Amino acid sequence: MWVAALLKHPWPGNVRELRNHVERARNLGRLGMGGSEVDVSIPLKEARARWVQLFESRYLAELLHSHGGNVSAAARAAGIGRVHFTACSAGPDFGK
Repeated sequence: MWVAALLKHPWPGNVRELRNHVERARNLGRLGMGGSEVDVSIPLKEARARWVQLFESRYLAELLHSHGGNVSAAARAAGIGRVHFTACSAGPDFGK
């Protein structure tokens, strides 16, 4: 089903668009709440903080992508300041 949807889309000469789409789909699969992805060896507060950080990173990366790399536009869409957006997206795991 997913492959059929990929084949129906024209991908008008934009290999980057296709690559980004595949990477987002792969990352969304990793974000799933499957039991094997939840680390129960750490306290709830730490586990929650990790999930929030992961979500924020992916959310901001997706916003930045959807606004063509325009940080100001992505920050406006997120409802945060540009400086805060830049600080949040500066981590090594941004978008992963």
